[in-house]
Amino acid sequence: MEGLQDEEVLFGIIESGRELWVRGFGLDLENDLRYEGGTEKWTVRCKCGARDDDGERMVACDICETWQHTRCSGIEDTEAVPRLFVCDACCSSLAPVQTQCSFTYNYDSYQGPLMLPHMPEVDMGLLYCK
Repeated sequence: MEGLQDEEVLFGIIESGRELWVRGFGLDLENDLRYEGGTEKWTVRCKCGARDDDGERMVACDICETWQHTRCSGIEDTEAVPRLFVCDACCSSLAPVQTQCSFTYNYDSYQGPLMLPHMPEVDMGLLYCK
């Protein structure tokens, strides 16, 4: 890397995941633009506690546009990032988790075919025959 000018892009020169040490002068510790991507308006809020881009693979929620680690979101490094991604917070605000079954049916003593009622909210019916 000797002889590179500081304006040059490092694409193709450094392998992904490698460490890079930079020397220089003029570090401005008072500048607010060091975090959250500089002048860009993006936010990292991961369930692991990360609040800034740490170099790990990330995905953005298509609703709140908040970035989080793919692995923390259940997407393995070997998997492709889905075209549409909704984070847990947005998902639960759109459709709260249902912790109780919406209907019950007692079929312990029934010997014939069992037809559960049609559920239009999920467009599904269930037929069970012993």
